[in-house]
Amino acid sequence: MTRNFSRKVRGVGPLLGIIALGLALAACGSSNQTGVAASGDTAAVAVSGNGVTVDVLTTGAPWQGGFPGAVRITNTASASPIASFEVVFKLATGSVTGAPWNGNITGPDASGNYTATNPPWLQYQPIQRAQTWDVGFNGAGTFTSSTIVSLKINGQVVPIGGTDAPPSVSLASSAATVTTASSITLTAAATDDVGVARVEFYEGTTLLASDTTAPYTTAIAFTSANNGAHTYTARAYDTA
Repeated sequence: MTRNFSRKVRGVGPLLGIIALGLALAACGSSNQTGVAASGDTAAVAVSGNGVTVDVLTTGAPWQGGFPGAVRITNTASASPIASFEVVFKLATGSVTGAPWNGNITGPDASGNYTATNPPWLQYQPIQRAQTWDVGFNGAGTFTSSTIVSLKINGQVVPIGGTDAPPSVSLASSAATVTTASSITLTAAATDDVGVARVEFYEGTTLLASDTTAPYTTAIAFTSANNGAHTYTARAYDTA
């Protein structure tokens, strides 16, 4: 989940020109439930958290006595590429049969739960933002629905089944225009109902600094080599 705050200040100095204080983002481990469907797939209820959406669904037309299925992991806005996952799920009807592909599936256990995990080579080609990974399997019987019981991404438990508000963040600069070689201080004000874990400062896509303690600040030094306009971003993460 993101919350945007934008502010631009303009001015021209003879040496270093404009500093444009731009977009501020807030990222959190949200736990909303949402519906997803891909082309040719059965629409189903997925779970989302920490920028990841997970679902167990059918991926094509069933056949007599079976169906094609998949455990689908989508990186919607994860803070880092997904190099490992563990999805515990239950099928309302039907069962997993045979050997899966693009991952591993074990079970069912005494509670009827299956566990899908990543293949070992995923660490070398992790799931990037906006990418989807399917652990495919052949199912026996008829698929009606599925439930995600628990989820781990990159070794961390992702809370599911509840709601979590995103952090609120704003970004300010100690100066709007720099005309001599000097420095400015970026200050982010971040709040969250659970707690703020850290604030990251970016110029474009380049991470400049990270601060885990309020007030969240970083200093930016300027010389004549930095002449021109600059846009900075603050991204806040909650403890979820």
